[in-house]
Order: sequence, then C-alpha cells, then structure tokens
Amino acid sequence: MTEPVLPAPGPGAPPRASVPGGALDLSSAFEDALAALEKFEHIGSDGPPAAAAPVAAVPDLRRAAPAPSVRPVAVEASGQPAAISALASSQLVVSDLERARVENDELRRQLGRANVDAAQSKADLASLRRMMHRAEQDLPQQTARKLLDGLLPALDHLTTVSEYLMLHEPLTDHGRQAIEMLNAEWRRAMIRLQLEPFDALGLPFDQARHEIIARVADPMHPDATVVRQAARGYLYAGRLLRSAQVVINQLGGGAPYVNMAEQPDDL
Repeated sequence: MTEPVLPAPGPGAPPRASVPGGALDLSSAFEDALAALEKFEHIGSDGPPAAAAPVAAVPDLRRAAPAPSVRPVAVEASGQPAAISALASSQLVVSDLERARVENDELRRQLGRANVDAAQSKADLASLRRMMHRAEQDLPQQTARKLLDGLLPALDHLTTVSEYLMLHEPLTDHGRQAIEMLNAEWRRAMIRLQLEPFDALGLPFDQARHEIIARVADPMHPDATVVRQAARGYLYAGRLLRSAQVVINQLGGGAPYVNMAEQPDDL
C-alpha cells in the first residue's frame, strides 16, 4: 500500500507539521489564537482592564490550628510563683521528718528500758531457779529436821534417866554394861543421822547456840557464863537444830535474881 501524497501548501498557508503516520493541519488552531489576541487588544483599547476574578481565600492553617495547651503558672496572692508553695511543702516535709526522728528516739529509749527490764527479769528468774534448787535440796533435810525435832524430847528423857542411873543408883555390873551399850547405840544412830549433841555448861554465853531460860547473879562464876544447862543442844548436818537451854550468870544490874539453892536439880 502506497502513502498518499498531500498537495503543497499555497502562499500564506500555515505550515504543516508532519507526524508519524501523516501530516496534521494546524490552520484552525492558529486562527483561533489570532482571534483571541485581537479580542484582547480590542478590549484593552476601549477601557481599563476588567477586574480580575477574586481568588478564593486560602485558610491560614496557623491561625485555624488550636493553640498548644500550656499549663498556667500558679501565682500566689503576693504575685510570687509557685516556688513559695513548694518551699512551704518542703518545710512541712522537714517538720514531719523531725517528728519522726523524735518518735524514733523515744522508741529507742523504750527499747532500752525494755532490754533492762528483760535483763532484770532474767536475773530474777535465775535467782528463783537457784532458790527452787536449794529448796529441793533442803526439802529432805527439812523433813528430817521436823522428824528429829519431835524425837528430841524422848532422847532428852532417855539421856537424863541413863545419867541419873549411872550416878545415883547402885547398879550391878550387868546393869551398868546394859546402860553403856544403850548409850553407845544411841550415839552410833545419831552419827548415822548426822545428829550431833553439844553441851553449854561452863561456856561463855553464845546467842547463836544458847537459849536463856533464867539469869542468876553468882559472884563465884564469871559474868555471862552458863552456870546450869536444862537441855543440851543439837546440830543436824552441821546446822543448828535446837539451841541449848541454859541459865547464865549476870553480875550487872537489872537481871532477875534466881536463887540457885531453891532451883530443882534437874534444871
């Protein structure tokens, strides 16, 4: 297929533009452009140019946007900033700390007193335990002391009778031997029981071991000495069980006089 040949343009005709696939006639486009230019020049010569069409207002985004939220600074009545309020708050905190320190010191003192009381209670408990231990150890001795104390009057009578028979009654050899054997058995029994008799006749008066039942004024004896013994004393396990009952000589004034000649022999 052959490409068609276009006729050559005449004089004054607008040029033709060639495009791929053929030529394009632009005469109508030039004519429209010239007409528009002439119209514009004609309007300019007749009067002032027409007012330009108003341009749509562009909104100011900076003004339309909401302002950032700013927290207002608190102002006191005096016009000072909130630092004064913060200072007052800090003073309250310091006051609270001081009060807490005082309370802590008081608690420490109370704790110290409680420790002292606890130590005292511990010492008292230890003392009580020692007392209980001694009481437990002394309980058998106390029981024995009560038992022996009840037997002492019978033992006194037996001793008195045996001594009287040995001194004042005519005894046969067999009777004397029997009394001596009886006294020996009693002595061995008292040793086993840790019972020890003691006499006070002729000794100086001892308040810890002697019990005064009478006083006499005898210039033949030294002052404050035992001139007669009514009952011997006894020790149990080295401790005083019964004091010796004695009559002492007192030469000073104020002592009740006892006539020794009028007293019975068993005194």
